[in-house]
Amino acid sequence: MAAVEGSFSGAARRLNITQGAVSQRIKTLEDRAGGPLFARNYHKLALTAAGQQLLPMARRILRMHDEARIALQPQSLKTARLGVAEDYAGARLAAVLNLQRESMPQLEFEVVCCKSVDLVDMVDAGKLDLAVITPPDGFKRGTLISRRQLIWTCSAGFEFQPGQPLPVALYPQGCVYRQNTLETLERRGMEWRIIMSSESGRGVLAAVEAGLALTVMAEGTVPPQLQKADAAWNLPTLGMTEIRLIRRPDAPDFVGEVETLLFNLYQTE
Repeated sequence: MAAVEGSFSGAARRLNITQGAVSQRIKTLEDRAGGPLFARNYHKLALTAAGQQLLPMARRILRMHDEARIALQPQSLKTARLGVAEDYAGARLAAVLNLQRESMPQLEFEVVCCKSVDLVDMVDAGKLDLAVITPPDGFKRGTLISRRQLIWTCSAGFEFQPGQPLPVALYPQGCVYRQNTLETLERRGMEWRIIMSSESGRGVLAAVEAGLALTVMAEGTVPPQLQKADAAWNLPTLGMTEIRLIRRPDAPDFVGEVETLLFNLYQTE
C-alpha cells in the first residue's frame, strides 16, 4: 500500500491504522528482506531495486490470500420452495431430492406434498416457488411435462371378485385421480366401495400392498411392489392425466434453473 500511495501517511489512511504502525511493518519487512525496500526522501517514497522485485510477488500473495478467504467462507444457501402433488410424489420425489444434492449443492429445497388444488393455491399465495401438479381437465397454466394414461394398480396378492363392489383406495375429494376413477366406474355402471381414503400416499399404498384394494396411478409411476391389474378382469379404461410444472411469477431468478432441471428430470421417466 505504501508503494501505491507513495507515502507512509497515505498508506496509513488507506489501511485505517497509524503512520507509526505502517513504518514498523515496513521496517520488519526490510529486516527480513535483508535491506531497504524504499528509497526515502522528502518528496515521495520510491521502491529500491529489491522493492521492485518484491512488489509483484507481494501482489500475488495478497491475491491468493483473498481467493483462499473467499473459497473457505461458507456460501449462503438459496432456498427453493417446491410442491409435489401427493398422488405423484412417490414416483420421483427421491430423484428430486438427489437432484438438489448433486446438481445444485448450494441450494436447499423446502418440499411440500399435498393435493394439486392446494399446491396451486400455495403458488398463487406466494408460499411456493414451483409445484409439480396433476391438474384437472382444462387447466392450462404452467409448462406441460407429459401426459400419462391412468391405470388400475394392485398387489400380487389382490383377489378380484366379479360381481362384488370393487374395493378401491383413493385420495380424498379434490384429487384428479379420484374424480377420474369414480366417474369412469359410474359410466360403466360398476359398484365400488372405498376401503381407504387418505391424504397420505403411504395410507393408500398400505391398503393396496395389503391386498385389500386397487388404486389408480399414472403409467410409468407404479412402484416395484405393485403391478398393473389383470386385463382379464375387464376393468374400465381410465382417462389420461397431465403433469404440469407451475411457477410463481415473481420467484427469484435462480428458480428458473430449478424449473429447467425439474422439467428435464420428469421428462426422463
